[in-house]
Amino acid sequence: MICMKRLIIFDVDGTLFDISIYIRELIYDISKEHSIIPPTEEEIEELRKLSFKEIIKYFKIPWYRLPFVIVNIRKSLHKLRNNMRPVKGMVDAVHSLHSNGFRMAIVTSNTEENIHDTLALFPDVFDNIVSSVHPFGKDSAIRSLIRSLHIDIDDVIYVGDELRDFEACKKIGLDCICVTWGINSKEAFLRMKAPHIVSNMKEFSKIILSFRS
Repeated sequence: MICMKRLIIFDVDGTLFDISIYIRELIYDISKEHSIIPPTEEEIEELRKLSFKEIIKYFKIPWYRLPFVIVNIRKSLHKLRNNMRPVKGMVDAVHSLHSNGFRMAIVTSNTEENIHDTLALFPDVFDNIVSSVHPFGKDSAIRSLIRSLHIDIDDVIYVGDELRDFEACKKIGLDCICVTWGINSKEAFLRMKAPHIVSNMKEFSKIILSFRS
């Protein structure tokens, strides 16, 4: 049964903003920083089917170095920030949803400082922006935000591009729309049996509005 939603929480990089052309550069930066042979184009597509933990294991990066990996990813994203553009059609879609009465918020693994300027394309839309510092702490950040807004979790939906997003939402019983134009591919979400998978903006608009009907 689909419940009416009042609040939409978005991820940023790979969800609102298109990072598809930068995925290779991000992976190369990580490879270089940790003295790893960069993967081929075919291997990168295979990596998009894996979870973050599986990717760390694939690269044989020790867990104690994970904080350094996160810092490197954020630095790389910051470097690319000025060239990033919203996913085609996303600005209009977000403004339309906002006009139709949805409340909007952001929970991201990036820093608020990193994303502040790029969100200027969405003025007066997002009432709350939360940065989840720990790579596997999104569930706590999302739950805390929902509680602070005094909204029932059944009235909320999250939109993200990573298996981490889906797993965090599943952990707290939150509906999640999984977009396939970011970090993880459609195959990754199918493997996890995610119920709401969208591959383009037409599918996104259709499913998000179904939660309001």
